[in-house]
Parts: sequence; structure tokens; C-alpha cells
Amino acid sequence: MKKAFTLIELIIVVVVIGILAIIAYPIYITAKERALDKEAIANLKLIQKAEGFFKMDNAAYYPTTGGSDACITTIDQNLKLDIPKGTGRSWNYTVTNSSSTGANTTRSNDPNSRSWKFNYTSTDEPTYVNGTGAGIKCPY
Repeated sequence: MKKAFTLIELIIVVVVIGILAIIAYPIYITAKERALDKEAIANLKLIQKAEGFFKMDNAAYYPTTGGSDACITTIDQNLKLDIPKGTGRSWNYTVTNSSSTGANTTRSNDPNSRSWKFNYTSTDEPTYVNGTGAGIKCPY
């Protein structure tokens, strides 16, 4: 006599795997978003420290001519950083020569318009900014 699985047993296994996937998917998305936010915070901290060194050398924050720079390649070159760049990166970084603005980062293709920012004169952690621009701490 041959041993085999019945159709009912196979259907039950598929249903159980489906239920586990439905439960695990939101947990995976939350963990992924937290990792992306930690990436943004870490890179903003690097920019914040590099801006401090730049100001010691040049008596002004980068960019020294005023305005802002949203090109990560020139930010890296001028602040001597190596922030990940390319088509696969998740965040767009902008630095502004203003003690009240500092630098910020916004998610690419993010429906929630999430962004993080810091103030040059503050020693606080970068602040989460939701789509309305209100500063709050980490959304998790």
C-alpha cells in the first residue's frame, strides 16, 4: 500500500501557511520601516557632525553661499562623507545654510510623506516630521 497525503491534509497545510503569512506580513513591514528610519537618523547624525567640522574650518555651515543643496554627491564631497546613493536608496537628503533649519531627509516614494530633520544649533536627536510638518518623536 502506498503512503501519500490526502487532498484535505494538503489544503489544511496551505491554509495554515496562509494564516501565518497574514500574521507575519505586518510585522515584517513595521520592522522594515523601523530599519529605514534608523538609516535616516544615522545619516542625519553623520551630516550633523560633519557640519560641525565644516563650520570650524570655514566659519559657516555648508553650503556657505546660502540656499540649500539636495545633491547627495556634492554633500558627500564637501562634508567628507560617504552616504549611500544611487537608484536604490530610500532617502533624499537636503542641507540648508541656516541655523534654524539644518538638514532634513524625506523618503522616496513614501505615501505618508515621512521625513526627519535636525537643527544645527540643537544637540537633540533628529526629529520625525509627519506629512503636516509637525515635529514629533519616532512614530513607533
